[in-house]
Formats: sequence, structure tokens, C-alpha cells
Amino acid sequence: MRSKISLLVRILRWCVIVVIFSCNQHVDTATTTAPKAFPGQSKPNSTIPMEGRPDPPSAYPQCPMPASLHFKPHEIEKRMAAIKKSIDEMAERKVRFSSCIKDSLMKDVLASIPIRPSDTIADIGSGTGYFEMELLEQGIPFQKLFAVDVNNNSLEMMRYAIDVLGYPHGEKVTAIHSTMRDTMLPVRSVDLTLIIRAPFYLRAGQDGFMCLKSLYTAMKFGGNIHVFDSSDADHGKNLTGKAKNVEKETKNIFIKAGFHYIETKWDIGDTDRIHMIFTKTDEAAGE
Repeated sequence: MRSKISLLVRILRWCVIVVIFSCNQHVDTATTTAPKAFPGQSKPNSTIPMEGRPDPPSAYPQCPMPASLHFKPHEIEKRMAAIKKSIDEMAERKVRFSSCIKDSLMKDVLASIPIRPSDTIADIGSGTGYFEMELLEQGIPFQKLFAVDVNNNSLEMMRYAIDVLGYPHGEKVTAIHSTMRDTMLPVRSVDLTLIIRAPFYLRAGQDGFMCLKSLYTAMKFGGNIHVFDSSDADHGKNLTGKAKNVEKETKNIFIKAGFHYIETKWDIGDTDRIHMIFTKTDEAAGE
């Protein structure tokens, strides 16, 4: 009988220890994971968004729209609706889209390229339109802008944001849904092309090369292509085979497609950014 009582007492002691330990763990977790309020925010932000899952702009300082939209089929409708809601709130509060972008790349790009009022521009790999909205916000005059991307969801959100945020001259921006092999741009229509952090020509093999060939056809004689990319280290495992030296391989493939290399600059904000310039010098070459 005594042995049974002793065993019962030992079991009760272990139960008490387990309960105390569990309570301490709960308190520690609640203390360490409690979200902090952003400056000027009345209550903590308990839903800091992941990429593609935005909350209203009033709840966090990040941009409500990722640079490119790559959602799984069952997520598209829900996530795009959330992004549109955030853009609607930005319009109501008259928030500038560029104020949400922490990366200064688009401002650096605009400061380093000559844009004439008569220019027709092509932005290859435009994504959701970060460059387009920065250009419109700065009020730099241009004739027409083709936003080219293989992701139609990204183009749809760009068009929605431009329309809802009410940019002057937003009607000059035309979305073009391209393929990996063809920019789908009109022949000899483009004066100035930008390729900003979209090295499809290094990643898509023969398809990427054919896409460059179609870009050559779309460029006017004397038109320039400005390629903005990051250093080799930033690409890391994203590049395969011999495409490890970004500057060298970019130069080789553009020349092969018919373009003439002009120069490489390293003076656009961060020192690890590459700014390469090419031009179309001969209407007959490469076609």
C-alpha cells in the first residue's frame, strides 16, 4: 500500500513539473514573437506580409506589390485581389508608389539614361511596373513606353496600379505579353530599350538569344539598349554553365545578336551594379 502511495506521489510531482515548464515556454514564446508597432502606428502589426501577400499600406512601410508576380494557380485570384485592395487604399490616401520602394535602383536608372520627349521606350522584363511608375511620377516626358513581360499577371497589376493611382500620361504605357523567344514588339518601333535585372539572355539558352534577335528587329537604327544588372556574386547559382562572368557573357550574346557594344559603367548608385550600353548600328546586320 505504501509503495502505491509513494508511486502516486512521484507521478503527481512529475505532472506539476511538466505543467510549470509548459507555462514558462508559452510565456517566453509570447514575449519573443510579439510584433512591434511601426512609427506612427496605433497598434502592433500582427500580419507582416510575405512576398505577394500584402496588407494595407497603413500597416507597414513596404511596397504593397512585389516586383514580379509568380503565384501558384490556386493562389492567383486571392493574392491579386489583396494587392488591388492595397493599391486602392494607396489611391485613397494619395500615397506615392515610389515612397514604398526602398531600393533606389529605378531612380538611379532614370538619372543615368537620356530620355527625349520623342522617344519610344521598351522596358524588357517590366514585371509589375516599378520603372514605369517611377518614370510617370518624375514627370519625365516621352512619346510611348512598351512594358514587356512574359508574366501576364504582373502586367495586369501594373496596368491596374497606373489607372487607379491616376498618373498623368499613364495612357502612354502599353503592356505587351511576350514569350521567351519573342518580345512581340512592333518592327523598328523602339528608340530606347531598358533591361533592368532581367538577364533572360543568360538563363534561357537559345530562347533567350532568339528573344534578343526579336529585340534587334524592333529597334530603330541608332537606338540604344541599356542593360542594368548586378555583380556575378549576386547571381550565384542562378547562372549556369559558362555564364558566370555577367559582363563578358552579356557582351558576347548581344554582339552575336547583332548589336554593337559601346561601354560598361559602374557608376549607378551601388558599385556592384553593371550598366552596359549597346546600340543598333546597321539595319542589315543580325536580321
